[in-house]
Order: sequence, then structure tokens, then C-alpha cells
Amino acid sequence: MNELEEIKNKIDIVEYVGKYVQLKQSGRNFKGLCPFHSEKTPSFMVSPEKQIWHCFGCNEGGDVISFVEKIEGLTFPEAVKELAAQAGVKLSQNFSERKEPTDKYYAINELACAYYEKALFKPEAKQALDYLKKRGLDDKTIKDFRLGFSPAQGEVVVKELTALGYTKEDLVKAGVANAKNDRVIDQFRNRLMFPITNVQGKTIGFSARVLDDTLPKYINTPETLIYHKSNILFGLDKAKEQARKQDHLVLVEGNMDMIFSYQAGVKNVAASSGTALTESQLDLIKRFTKNIKIAFDVDLAGQNATKRAIELAQDKGFNIKVIEVPEGKDPADLVKNDPDKWIKTCKKAKYVVDYIFDSTFSKYDITNILDKKRATKELLGTISRLPDPVEKEHYLQILAQRIGISLQALTDALRKAKSTTNSKTKKTEALTEKVEEKKTKPISLEEHVMSLLFVAPNYADFFFNKLKPEDFVDPRLVSFAKDLNQLSIDRGEIDLEKWLRKQSKENQEYVNVLTLRIEDEFEEINDESLGEEIFSSVLRLRHNAYEDAKKKLIGQLQEAEKSGDKETLKKTMNELQSLIEQERNI
Repeated sequence: MNELEEIKNKIDIVEYVGKYVQLKQSGRNFKGLCPFHSEKTPSFMVSPEKQIWHCFGCNEGGDVISFVEKIEGLTFPEAVKELAAQAGVKLSQNFSERKEPTDKYYAINELACAYYEKALFKPEAKQALDYLKKRGLDDKTIKDFRLGFSPAQGEVVVKELTALGYTKEDLVKAGVANAKNDRVIDQFRNRLMFPITNVQGKTIGFSARVLDDTLPKYINTPETLIYHKSNILFGLDKAKEQARKQDHLVLVEGNMDMIFSYQAGVKNVAASSGTALTESQLDLIKRFTKNIKIAFDVDLAGQNATKRAIELAQDKGFNIKVIEVPEGKDPADLVKNDPDKWIKTCKKAKYVVDYIFDSTFSKYDITNILDKKRATKELLGTISRLPDPVEKEHYLQILAQRIGISLQALTDALRKAKSTTNSKTKKTEALTEKVEEKKTKPISLEEHVMSLLFVAPNYADFFFNKLKPEDFVDPRLVSFAKDLNQLSIDRGEIDLEKWLRKQSKENQEYVNVLTLRIEDEFEEINDESLGEEIFSSVLRLRHNAYEDAKKKLIGQLQEAEKSGDKETLKKTMNELQSLIEQERNI
């Protein structure tokens, strides 16, 4: 057994995938909502017997290694190394020492991080360390988050790392240095350093804060091969396990908000680092939970960011609550003054629709008809996005009471607004449907028939009594049929597992996906009904084969008639009549 097989044998794919997807047993397999695309009806399947996963919505699939690659955004070697560590499998030297093109950029950022950490406790960094202490961070938090300091001299990190063998070009590509006026200098100088890590906890960049009133207040690592700002949430690597256990993530705006919350004991927290929340960031969160509590700043920019985040998260199917910070400008201020109050505030998070209603009515004077119209328009937009009709009716009634108009008038207004929106989005939806059709290829009749043979090989005699391998059109299925027919003749039974082991990897994956699909389709069917399905499907395929043969003969008849070839005409007519008679007798 090679090391990859050993890893897959030691790691239960259902248990592993279950960390990211809520799975429910479905016959012999498990089913859940796909973590790789938005869906309301589960089409994501995991087979404990085959140790594979497949989504019939987006056609992604594979083994546990490919799942880790996709869910964690890792390369194949990185995924293997991570799983090997979890499974206790020792990799061969050649594999464990295998290098990826980006490995050196991770190494450079890690070395820079270690340098900044040490620099924070040198005399020249006194102002930076004093700032952290004054803000209220304790030694453990400073250490846990590996906070650091970048010296004011222009080439300290460059000299440190080039002495270790890295080129200046590597340092620029890793984001720790900057090429300027024919010189390569440190990217960060005289700043408080916040290491930015990916979901696996690897250092991929930095957020650097000034210690005076210089602008910009923060600068981040530029985009590199390993750092993409829109794909990162600060602190998610530390928060993910708690987010999974508590089944929700607290989302704050700034790095310090995240760090203070973590220090106060609310550890299922991550920060958007002052940027607008992105779809990629929400996809990251969805790996661990579909419930979020948003706690952005209470200033105007923070309120606008909250509104955008809510709309985006709703479209992604998240359950949303909003944390209203009762005092101070941000969570960090609240934690510094009263950590327990922050914990209580998080627990009292307000359901998103209630929050939107309250914030809308707080900014409009509904005794003024123009403000009343604006508030109504905004809140009808919110209500129209609600998928549940009971919830929609509930908030329509509340709105009617608050603004003093009839429920019927609001219902009519909502219907009119929805009609306008629908007409605008019909083309978009049609395009989306076309894309989905391309992504999800429907199973053909001959694939369906072959799948039935895979799950019920005991019906092989019936299959090959009614069907010939040539009745299949797909060359791969013709080959399968020939193999399985011969096995049935030679041994009287089909050992599907033994046959499958001799197939190519591509064929194995194809067979597994077909089998998984048919097992899902006939999860609750009994043996008698399965037999009926096999009978009807085989006959349909056989009739299709006869139809194709008859069309071919009819074409030959027409050609013979045109050319006046009486001999061919007679011969072809006899063949057609014989074919029709055979079809009647199947």
C-alpha cells in the first residue's frame, strides 16, 4: 500500500467532510448542501464505502485529498502533507521535501514575521510596545498574535533575509520588500506589525500601523501569489474551530477589534480588515458555519458596510444577526472598558430584519410623507428578499402598523415592486440557467442502464439476455458491457470491485460517480421496484437500438428506391420486417 492509499484508509471521508458540511444519511451514503456552490436542495454526496464525494449540482468530486485541496485552497502536495499529519502517516523523503513554487514566499513571510516579533521587544520599539499596553493588550495576546515592529531603517529585513540566501527579487515577490529608484528596500518601516495568516495559519502578509498621525494609518502587503486581500479574513485561522463548535462567527471590521474580542473570550471572531465584505470571504466562512453576527463600526461608513454585508450574506444564504455596540466607536473600545459587556452584547445580537427596521425608522421622520415613502420603499426591499412567506407576512404586518397604512396596500406595493424586479432579472436568470445546464450534464439513458447494472449485478443474466454491448453508443460503455458480459459468462457472477480495480483511474471515477448518482436516486426503493426499473430501462434502451437500426434501414430503402435497385430494395425490406418482428418479441 502506498502512502496516499494509507492516508485515505486512515481518514474517514464522512467524518472529515462532516467538519465542513452538515451531512445526513441517505441510504448507503450521506448527503448535504454543497460547500462549493449555492444550493437549496442537497446534491452533495459522500460515499463511505467508496471513500469519495461528488456534487451533482456543480459536477465537482473526488477523494478526501481533492476535497482538502478545494475546501482549503491547497495544492496537492500541501493537502497530502496536511492529511498525512492528521493520519499519522510518515511520508517518503522525496514527497515530504517536495517544493512548490510558492513555498519560498511562505518561508520569507514567516522569517520576516519572526524578525518583527523579536524587534518589538528592542529599545527602538518602545513606542510600539507602549501603545499596545496602553490599548489594553496583555503579554499573552501579543504573543499569540505574534505582533511585531518594523524598524525605521530602510533595509534591515532585506539584509537579514538576503543573508539567508533569498534574492531581492524573491523578497519583492513575497511582499516584504519594495523596488524603488533602483534600490530594494523594506516594504514596512517604523510601524506596528500585524501578521496576516491564511486559514491554515501560515503567514502570508502583514497589516502595518503607524505610531503617529502619518497617513495612511494602515498599509497592507501588496497583492502577491500567496496574499489576496479579498480572500482573507484576519484571525479566521484562530476562530474557525470555535466558529464550527458554536455554529456562528462574529464578524468585526478591524484587526484590533478581532484581537480584543479574542482576548475577552469571544474567540469565534474574524475581521474584514476595514474592507468591504466579499463573496470570497463569505465562501470561506461557509466552510465552518452559515450563521454570522456582524459588529461593524457605528459610524456612517460602518453602517453602510453593514448594509452591504447583509445584502451579500443574504444572497449567499447566511442566517444573520447584528451586534449593536452600545458605547464607543468600535468593539475594541468596548472590550477595553468592559470585556463582560462585550460578551453580553454578542449574546444579545439582533435578528437582521429587526435591526434593519429599527435603523430605518431611526433615520426617517415618518410623520413626513416623503420620509414615510422612503422608509417604506427601503423596508419593502428588505421584506421582498425574505424567502419564507410566513416571515414575509409577519414583517408586512409590522410595517403596516408602524407607518399607519393598510396591509393590502403594502401587499400590492410589494407585488408591483417584485414584478418590476422580475422583469429586469429574467434575462439574468435565463443566462444562469444555461450556465447551470452546462455545468450539470443530465445522465443519458445508456448511463442510467449501466448504473443499474453496477448497483444490481445480480440482474446480469437479464441485462445481457436483452441487450448486446453494441446497443450502447458511448465507446466506454460498450467496453464496460463487453467486460461485464464476459465475466457473467465465464464465472456466472460479476465481482464488480475486482473488475473496477483493474480499470484506469479515470474509469474508476466515472463508475463511482454513476453508482453514487443511482444510489441517491433509488435510495428508498425496494428490490421489487428496482427490478421493475431495470426491466423498463433495459427495454427502453433496446427499443432505442431498434429505432436507430430501423432509421438506418429506412434510409437505405429510400436510396434503393431512388436508384431503382430492386435487389437491394427487396433485401433491405426483408431486413426491416425481420427487425420489426424481433422488436415485437423482446
